Amino acid sequence: MELIYLDHAATTPMRPAAIEAMERALEETYGNASAVYRPASRAKQVLENARAVIADSIGAARNEIYFTSGGTESDNWALTAAVDAMHNCRPVIITTAVEHHAILKTCDYLKRQNRCEVRILQVDGNGRVDPGSVRTALESLDEKSGSGARETLLSRPGEKEASQSARVSAQLSQISRTNVTGAACQQIIEPAIVSVMAVNNEIGTIEPIAEIAEIVKQYNDEHRKMTAQGFGKTAFVPVLFHTDAVQAYGKIPLRVDEMPIDLLSVSAHKIGGPKGIGFLYIRNNLQLGAFMHGGMQERGRRAGTENVPAAAGFAAAVSEFESKAVSLQLYFWNKVKAAIPDVILNGPAPGDPGEVQARISNNLNFSIPGVEAESVLIMLDMQGICASGGSACTTGALEPSHVLTAIGADGERARGALRFTIGAENTREEIDRTVQVLTEIARRLRSMGGH
Repeated sequence: MELIYLDHAATTPMRPAAIEAMERALEETYGNASAVYRPASRAKQVLENARAVIADSIGAARNEIYFTSGGTESDNWALTAAVDAMHNCRPVIITTAVEHHAILKTCDYLKRQNRCEVRILQVDGNGRVDPGSVRTALESLDEKSGSGARETLLSRPGEKEASQSARVSAQLSQISRTNVTGAACQQIIEPAIVSVMAVNNEIGTIEPIAEIAEIVKQYNDEHRKMTAQGFGKTAFVPVLFHTDAVQAYGKIPLRVDEMPIDLLSVSAHKIGGPKGIGFLYIRNNLQLGAFMHGGMQERGRRAGTENVPAAAGFAAAVSEFESKAVSLQLYFWNKVKAAIPDVILNGPAPGDPGEVQARISNNLNFSIPGVEAESVLIMLDMQGICASGGSACTTGALEPSHVLTAIGADGERARGALRFTIGAENTREEIDRTVQVLTEIARRLRSMGGH
């Protein structure tokens, strides 16, 4: 039985060039890249060459790329370091209801430790956040910092805001340390971090990060000008913008020299690179601290012996990665609709080639009424077809997908959601075979009551 792999959002097969680069590095560059002798220098050269390739792929400077163990670490580092840089001022993290758990659970962790507040922005039925809601959330910071603050509707449902007097008291409390700009907390507008993913990992929605980045920049520019002219607070800490680009990198344009992004997270294994390595882009002159402590690797910000072979494989994958054309996605969806007419698409509709896309070109997520995904996935696997019921990171979870819940899916629809993500090696013949098998499975399960 020939395997049909349609779960490339979970991980991708390593590209031949990445395997070759790693094997070569393992054999030839075994030196510790932080040492001073010749084998170490060769390892350092491979590491820095990889950093340069990756930096160039997003329009960054080489010294703005910090290697990590993957997307989860990069997300944790971005939020934790940003909060720690201004933690005495208890900043607000503004994020969305459809983020990866690496973001949402980090937010929950920091909030439980009373290190920040969290505002969760809701999305529309396609999983897209309205850029205007980001602007509204930022403007609410002004109201909290001044008199006449009002309750906001942007918080997670059921979450009670602290009283205005308590918030003001916290802001005006004496502190022994200053924030990232050196301004005392009582002198600043409430600081914030905005974190919005570039592409949703479950339903493939492309979020408007370019618009959101511009909104954050405009907000910062306006408040710098107001502060300079003596209006309101006497100092202003710029809002930071972070994007989790794990599912977007290599598939849609991401240029930090064209978008005002402060922090950006990526993982290698989503584009044919090795597992266990990713990077965090940190804009130059951003004063964020280390996430892992110890040695002086990664310019003192990420301790631990550098994984040179993985970095070499990552860079090789960047150079070779090919995202599958949107035509195969559309072909897949049209075949499914024809075979199972009552199928429900989760997320934006696939677009025709050449159109501006609202959905990433390799993702399909849909629900078959009356059928539970778990049973379908087991039966697909028995036929050699690999897919998922959502994010691979949440497999085994008892609760319905938080992403599908956020777009308004009921429990039955959420439990029936299937995610197929296409890779460069997939063919039309494999799609035909998958739809044929899926149709028969749906027929059998429906005849049995869905299980």
